[in-house]
Amino acid sequence: MNFFRKFFIGAGQPLLGIAAFYQQTSLWKYSLVPLAIVLGLYALIFWSGTCLNAYLAELIRQWVQQWPDSLHFFAWIFRQAAAFALFALLITFMALAIGPLYEIFGGVFFDRLIEKFTRRQFQNQLAQTSLKFDLLALKDSIIYNLITFFWMIAAFFALGALPVIGPVIAAFIIGYRLGVSYLALVGFRHRMSMPQLRWLARRHAAAVTGFGIMIYLLFSIPLTGIIFMPGIITGSVLLFYRLQLNDLR
Repeated sequence: MNFFRKFFIGAGQPLLGIAAFYQQTSLWKYSLVPLAIVLGLYALIFWSGTCLNAYLAELIRQWVQQWPDSLHFFAWIFRQAAAFALFALLITFMALAIGPLYEIFGGVFFDRLIEKFTRRQFQNQLAQTSLKFDLLALKDSIIYNLITFFWMIAAFFALGALPVIGPVIAAFIIGYRLGVSYLALVGFRHRMSMPQLRWLARRHAAAVTGFGIMIYLLFSIPLTGIIFMPGIITGSVLLFYRLQLNDLR
């Protein structure tokens, strides 16, 4: 029973973080700037796709000039199909990449979000870190996230075929590692190393797993990463301090 209580406390932290983020309008700028960058990049990609489509259409027009008149209708269909395939590919890429790109471009702004939310919510200043510590933290984070990615692939192939129990086991494995990854965003700003963060997460595995599974479920809704991610980061701050204070009652 204690496990499930802590699990649901952890699962609630992303939702509390989302609510806290949207209630504090002064925090919105830390999400709007990276969003504007991503949308600007997407506008450039879409414009490039339009230019590429015009170039392909001209190539196809030159190619079918020698066709008999009776086949020109099929040439028109071919051009439309090529345009549809190109833009379908672009839209698919944009839909899949918007979350990772938002996180990449938002890195610096999300650090500022963590700092301001921590100061406002807990009246606490973040620790000063050195370049050496930041580089080591970046290396550890990349390695951990890569291993998490491979776990996701392994879980998909190894457990996906098992009815009911397979997806549940996969969700718990991926959820725990995802929870640690987001806790690391806050922990690094408090000068905690990855081994220290993993030790903290193991002590509170139920809460960290619930936290990660809720993030996993929120991100499984298409195109919602840009809506939920800033709030999930503030939720990471809330969970981090609860774990530090051992406050999971």
